[in-house]
Amino acid sequence: MSNIPILITLVERFSAQILESGPIIKLDSSKDLPLFSGDRDRTEQILMNLLGNAILYTEKGLITVKACCDNHRVFISVIDTGIGINSKNLPYVFERFWRADKSRARHAEGAGI
Repeated sequence: MSNIPILITLVERFSAQILESGPIIKLDSSKDLPLFSGDRDRTEQILMNLLGNAILYTEKGLITVKACCDNHRVFISVIDTGIGINSKNLPYVFERFWRADKSRARHAEGAGI
C-alpha cells in the first residue's frame, strides 16, 4: 500500500478541469512510496492549493506532481512551467492575502497559499 492513490486522484481531478489548450498535468512517482503519517485532509488541501495555483499561472506547458522517498521521508513537489515568482518575493509567499503582482488580483482571486 502507498500514497499513490491520493496523488492519482488529484491529478485526474485537475486534468479533467483543464481546457485542451491548457497545460498538461502528469504524475511522476515511484511505485513504492511508503505510507506517511499525517493529516490526509490537510495534505490533500495543500496539494489542491499548489495544483490550483500551478494551473492558474501556467497557461500552456507542463505541470508535474512528483513524489519520491528518501531516507524514510516522502517528498511531494508541484513543478510547473508557469510565470513563477521573483526571488525577491519568495519570503512573502506564505503571508495571507499577499500577492506578488497586485494586478493579478482580478485575474486570480483567492487567499493565497
